[in-house]
Amino acid sequence: EVATLGAGHAADVQRLSADHGEALAQQQQQHDSAAEQLKLSHAAELQELSAENVRRLTTLEEVSQGSNEQLQQVIERVQAEHLAREQAMVEGHARELEESERRFDEDQAAKVAALRT
Repeated sequence: EVATLGAGHAADVQRLSADHGEALAQQQQQHDSAAEQLKLSHAAELQELSAENVRRLTTLEEVSQGSNEQLQQVIERVQAEHLAREQAMVEGHARELEESERRFDEDQAAKVAALRT
């Protein structure tokens, strides 16, 4: 009877040991699977962040390019306005000079006519 109990006990220990080994293997597999999923999830997040950074850089470049183009347009407009003011000033001075020359000629003609009389 002791031998039977001993053999039964040995079988129980062997079965429990096998069950424990299976449980450990299953836990290790679950752990490995979870770790792989976490790794894939992190890789996807990093890829998404990288893509977002590329989009932001592209947007910044576009904004910068747009700002440069707008700045260039403002510079060109200011230069054109400045040139137009200078042109108007030159034309105004030319008219004043012509008017002054006309009055001078009229004054000279009037003086000559007064001297002749």
